[in-house]
Amino acid sequence: DGNREIRQVAVQLNAMLDTLDASERRFRETLENVHLIAVALDAQGKVSYGNDFLLGLSGWRREELLGRDWFETFVPGETAVKAMFAEAMRGGVLPPHYDNEIVTRQGERRLIHWNNTMLRDSAQRILGAVSLGEDITERKKSEQENRRQLDELLRWQELMVGREERMQQLKAEVNALLELQGQPGRYSVGPQSTKDER
Repeated sequence: DGNREIRQVAVQLNAMLDTLDASERRFRETLENVHLIAVALDAQGKVSYGNDFLLGLSGWRREELLGRDWFETFVPGETAVKAMFAEAMRGGVLPPHYDNEIVTRQGERRLIHWNNTMLRDSAQRILGAVSLGEDITERKKSEQENRRQLDELLRWQELMVGREERMQQLKAEVNALLELQGQPGRYSVGPQSTKDER
């Protein structure tokens, strides 16, 4: 019975499509709920997907962003980033991790750490790229401030060590002058001279 077999295949195909739709829906929900930028670009670098986190960070509305050139919108003037993407679309190799700044609609610069994946069809033709990005702007600022404070502490330590060495030299000179006058040295000199001396 050929009609029965066709109906069975149609039912199986519909079940597979429903499963695929549910899987895609769960994946999109996940991307919408993570506190990371999720963006998909087509092979020309136009935005085909952007999650709510990207929209909130960047100040763009979804309807304004979809179809826009990512590089002109978010990395204007950064020809190296655009050239890297174009080469990846030609050669099929995209750096899995990359850091670069993006510019929000308000002109604020945000440093993003990207995790990138090539997007291919079932025949392995390149369709574009999908990227998850973490805004590391504040972390980098904090690291830079910590580095600045550490450098300042190291400079102070160097000054203090130099000051202590100079104090030891002065004490030795005072002791030598006192001895020339026939008087005993007033200061003990060396690393053990920690008592209060007059």
